[in-house]
Amino acid sequence: MDSGGTQEPRTGPAGRLRRPSDVARLVAVLLGLLVLAPAVLATHPVDAATDLLPEQFATVPRTLLSIANGVASLAVLAVLVTVAVDALRTRRAAFVAAAVACGLGLGLAVAALRVGAALNGGSTGTPLGPLDDSALPPVAAAVAFLVGADLQRGRRYTEPATVSLVVAIGCALALDSVTVAGVLTAVLLGTAAGLTVRVVAGV
Repeated sequence: MDSGGTQEPRTGPAGRLRRPSDVARLVAVLLGLLVLAPAVLATHPVDAATDLLPEQFATVPRTLLSIANGVASLAVLAVLVTVAVDALRTRRAAFVAAAVACGLGLGLAVAALRVGAALNGGSTGTPLGPLDDSALPPVAAAVAFLVGADLQRGRRYTEPATVSLVVAIGCALALDSVTVAGVLTAVLLGTAAGLTVRVVAGV
């Protein structure tokens, strides 16, 4: 306990769970994926997200959307780099956990797209969006990195991370890079990857 009377969690022996609440959150996310899976599989495969969006999006110039998407993507990258630098300076274990979670989230997202394409007879269209140039893997990877880094210990990054991700996802939807089901899947897979690494590593 510090001088202010606040008890800080301590790293226990190897294999000891540091925060049991992560397990409950992980179970909830996995249940969310189980609930979402049948709905995704029942969705007609699409090559783009436009079929799932209001017609107003079609009137927005793609050049403008591409610029907005580029700015939002740079903002996401800036937040990720800032979180990584902060973790390296203060909690290197958190940086390692975030990096591992990022790789795991990316792998799960790519696998989900491949499974969707296989179930659709090898087509480039899946219920999660297009197989090529999909926004699903980078979204899942970014979410996994942020969850793995544990932003609860760096709340000043939470708002910019959330805003930049929401804008980037909105642009990806409008640019036909992912479907609504794909967005939900990416967020859940990324969260599951981040929480899994935190539970296993005990960070």
